[in-house]
Amino acid sequence: NHRTAVKYYGRVLYRSPDHEEALAKLISSYEQIVPITREEAEQYYGSRFTALLARANAHRSTADDFQPVIDEVMYAAMATNLERYWTTLQGLCDRVLDRFEPGEPIYSAALLYKAFCELRLRDGEMTDNIQEDGYIAFPGEEELEEHLELNPDSDEGRATIAFGRLAVARRLELEGRFSQASKNLRIAEESYEEALR
Repeated sequence: NHRTAVKYYGRVLYRSPDHEEALAKLISSYEQIVPITREEAEQYYGSRFTALLARANAHRSTADDFQPVIDEVMYAAMATNLERYWTTLQGLCDRVLDRFEPGEPIYSAALLYKAFCELRLRDGEMTDNIQEDGYIAFPGEEELEEHLELNPDSDEGRATIAFGRLAVARRLELEGRFSQASKNLRIAEESYEEALR
């Protein structure tokens, strides 16, 4: 019974938080449980996420330990659009970017996910970042550009940069800043054409 196993491994980890084998079996047990009620699903999801995070935060953790955590939170953020998941994901991405080297695939994924977070959490600042050349960069654009330097074939990166630039142009138009909107729209259309290639 996986529910019994969760309780057992939970007790082991309570006594010995660094017990890697118990943590791995706890995560495996959570993955086998099919919740019956919504409340049970929320409880198991939260507990499973805590266990995944504990494994990622372990002293000897690797990119393979972090990847399922950021993928899981990214999925939760996209599926629910709850600010708490976007904020959690943003913090995780910052930790990944501090911990891993730019050449590693998880670094590129963290840049992409952080850009998604910036777009979602800083929507009200969409037209605030005026560059020296007069172009307005959207929140997360810097991370997307770095992501595309590391992973030039990223469809998600190209589509998101085109979306962000089009959103800035549209927002400028709605704010009545038509000259600025047309300048940004030209750049957005170039990004859109690049994304289609």
